[in-house]
Amino acid sequence: MAAKSLKSQYPYLHNWLQDGQVEFGYAEYDHVFIRVTDAGGTVWESESHVKYRDLEEAMAAANQAIADWCDENGIELIDVW
Repeated sequence: MAAKSLKSQYPYLHNWLQDGQVEFGYAEYDHVFIRVTDAGGTVWESESHVKYRDLEEAMAAANQAIADWCDENGIELIDVW
């Protein structure tokens, strides 16, 4: 089976990374595993009680959060890559 690309599996996450940031992992100062930011600051954070089975599940959560945020704010991410 062929490996799926980031672009095909997580299109919102892929496009977000053109201008925004997605952080995975715990920092010593908080208990958030995923943080999605742009130039204006934090757009979404995973809840501290949520545990992800693996990075794939965390990436899917970030992708969905970005999609929801874009829908709520009337933003269409343009794919330039």
